[in-house]
Amino acid sequence: MKRAAIMRPWVGAMLAVAAGRVGPLRGALPSMSVTQLPWRSSLARVPELGDWKAPLDAALKGLDWGRSLPRPDVALLVIPRAYTLSLQEACAIVARTLSPAVCVGVIGAGAIGGHEEVDSEPALCVTAGTFPAKTTVTPFVLTRERMPLWSQLAPGDGARPAFLLLADPFSAISQAAAALDEAYPASVVAGGLSCPSSDSAPSLALYTRGARCRALPIGSVVGLCIRGPHTEVHTVCAQGAAPVGPAFEVTKARNNLVLELGGRPAVERLTEVARSLEGDKRTLALLRRKAGGRDCGGAAEGEGDAMKDERDFLIRQVLGSEASGGIYIGDAVRVGMQLRFHVRDELAAQEDLKAVLGRYKLQRQFSGRFTKAGAPVQPLASFQFSCNGRGSNMYSKPNFDLNTFRELVSDVPTGGFFCNGELAPVGASGLDASPSPAPRPTHLHGFTSVWALIYDTTPEA
Repeated sequence: MKRAAIMRPWVGAMLAVAAGRVGPLRGALPSMSVTQLPWRSSLARVPELGDWKAPLDAALKGLDWGRSLPRPDVALLVIPRAYTLSLQEACAIVARTLSPAVCVGVIGAGAIGGHEEVDSEPALCVTAGTFPAKTTVTPFVLTRERMPLWSQLAPGDGARPAFLLLADPFSAISQAAAALDEAYPASVVAGGLSCPSSDSAPSLALYTRGARCRALPIGSVVGLCIRGPHTEVHTVCAQGAAPVGPAFEVTKARNNLVLELGGRPAVERLTEVARSLEGDKRTLALLRRKAGGRDCGGAAEGEGDAMKDERDFLIRQVLGSEASGGIYIGDAVRVGMQLRFHVRDELAAQEDLKAVLGRYKLQRQFSGRFTKAGAPVQPLASFQFSCNGRGSNMYSKPNFDLNTFRELVSDVPTGGFFCNGELAPVGASGLDASPSPAPRPTHLHGFTSVWALIYDTTPEA
């Protein structure tokens, strides 16, 4: 499949040292420091119509960012659609209160922070934190009129950069992530698309220390280039679908129309898979639905040997069929690729989420770089970007994605929002610390939850 490349409170003791950094814990020699730098996330519910400043003040107080803490390197503010016109002012308040080096404001379909996912009522959240020493966070903006010089975002000093991208749905997000994939093939890219109230309303704001906070024009992408010798960013992407039936080779295709699978019309292959599921009424019903619930997955272009697990298929929606027996899907396909049908509902999403997060945990454990005396080294924090079709729209249990992440991976401060689309490579990425890891292309997803995990890899004294 042609890639759609587009690119809780803080836990732990603080040992304050000069410059506001945190000193290392003593003990057996580990592969890296296990000391936590300050990261915190706080959420507050907002009236549908009314005062948003009191909830924002409550969220900022919930961070408990006292003067003894260093000023944050980055802050992320999420506010609901109903307060779109207040985005710039709200971002400016966060900037004045916390004085971060960079603050990004975004309109979300829901807020994630302070151990909660809230998408069924208006809520805002603030997430802030400090990166390991010698880390630089460089903001950049892409608009309809201006494209950054991609190769100059991160000097070639040996530190592998990572990129967080927030974009509105009317932006050139495809070109942005494709350019980053080309310029920095060893880096990971993660992020999400904002949820503007209309196509004429801004949904992103940016503040950098020393400058005024500004709302970004419609069609913008704001990115953060994170680079430091002791900072790593990993991504994990759960696509919310479960495979059914075998994988087939695409033997005839045109653009996004799959004509033949394994030498037979694609509709016949779909019928064949359905017949094999006669005893599974739930899966069969999903596979037969004409709208929603039925997907297919293909080995993503550029992944190569990385596509070794059935859950590494890039999921795209089945859009319909045509008279000759072909099937339209939501992306271009190519002859020779492997394609497998998938189904999507609450149970499939739960199964996929637990499998993907569990696999990442095992990969991290057996990498040999994220343990100390047999215990896992935890990330400093994570950002969560979830599709607005997940949350209460998918699950009967509240906070399911966030709680599962906390249970299976790490109970660290997590902040983010419900998006119009999510950005990440397929599966997990960033664990390979070799000089030239296999590239993992960035894709624009739907119905996914993406986590960007931040690690401090400072060697212990």
